[in-house]
Amino acid sequence: MIIRWPGGVALRGDVALSGGGFPEARGSFTESSATVAVAPMTAQDVRLALAPVTLDFGARGIGVRTIATLDGPLGSGRVAGLRVPIAIAPGQSLPTGCQPVAFRSLQIETLVLGQTSLRTCLSRDAVRIEAPRLVGRLGQSPLSVIAANARYMIDAGTFALDRAGVRLGDAKSLTRLDLVSLNGRVASGRLSGKFAGASGTIGNVPILASEGNGDWAFANGRLALSGALKIADASPDPRYFPLVIPDLKLAFANGRIDATGTARNPRSGIVVADVSVRHNLGPATGEAVLTVRDLAFNNKLQPEELTPITLGVIANVRGSVAGRGVIAWNGSAVTSTGGFRTQGLDMAAAFGPVTGLSGEIALTDLLGLETPSGQTVRIAGINPGIMVSDGEIKYRMLPDLKVAIEGGSWPFAGR
Repeated sequence: MIIRWPGGVALRGDVALSGGGFPEARGSFTESSATVAVAPMTAQDVRLALAPVTLDFGARGIGVRTIATLDGPLGSGRVAGLRVPIAIAPGQSLPTGCQPVAFRSLQIETLVLGQTSLRTCLSRDAVRIEAPRLVGRLGQSPLSVIAANARYMIDAGTFALDRAGVRLGDAKSLTRLDLVSLNGRVASGRLSGKFAGASGTIGNVPILASEGNGDWAFANGRLALSGALKIADASPDPRYFPLVIPDLKLAFANGRIDATGTARNPRSGIVVADVSVRHNLGPATGEAVLTVRDLAFNNKLQPEELTPITLGVIANVRGSVAGRGVIAWNGSAVTSTGGFRTQGLDMAAAFGPVTGLSGEIALTDLLGLETPSGQTVRIAGINPGIMVSDGEIKYRMLPDLKVAIEGGSWPFAGR
């Protein structure tokens, strides 16, 4: 070994280092470079291994090149086989530039990600990942996440995703969530932040969600969202117009999604229905319950603002409707039922003015508006040209919005 002191230090030869709490290391030095092999370092349940370290000696300082592999805790989770290339040029204090960072597995509570490689770019104040793609499981449900890019701000401890897409569940009952942006931070083992431009579907629910924004949090194996969004009929021929939910609450835990909110008319803000959704990812089953509590029609709200079905059929409706509908699904089918009632509804119909329409309707197909036979409606007055009072009509609603009149009676001449 040769050591030259004047004008600097120059080493040439082989060096072995051990003891004193340092890992064992062996190096081979020249005047311009060195290669050092370092034994893996362990402490409790952490293991850090370095690929042979290359040192470059130059006029601006020392450059370092190696690959670090880490197994151990990461925040509130654990990582296995985290592989981080390190390249520090002479004169630099930190590595910069883009490198492929990979891991065999990553677990944070119920989130488990499989083998992943991410092109990661490091600057003085941020870490950026180009087009990340993550695949794994959330609980027992398959999960995939993609984004245009991801950023972590080192000083602020915050992160952000742009144009992200999440797919949860299997192909027969896929829950989809797309986001224009998502940001957050990690604190005390809890991830939380805000999202914007959310859209998607839950399993087989025939509802399209869009324009979502609000807050999110993930802790103790539970993902929670709160905010606002728009919902619309997923049918190619919509049966109702879009509604807004300004008070959405959604939670995902133990393979189950639960969501609640009030669906409102976007123009007036009037509550149309209370909405409750439950979806089990494992068996791909669930239901959406729509509860209508005395929905009033007047000069502030008319049926044609809610559905195209009544347009040109009835108008100037006065009165209220109440009831409950249930949409249920499994991996292969969607069913819907409901029951609604009204007392004293007035309206203008194509065949003349109607007053005091009262009755209940039982729907065997809520989405298709189909009923069994024997539905009854009472009418205080109808005037197709001459006033007819106190009548009763029996009917049935058929597919394709057709109505079969099964009978009618009026007390003409006291009968």
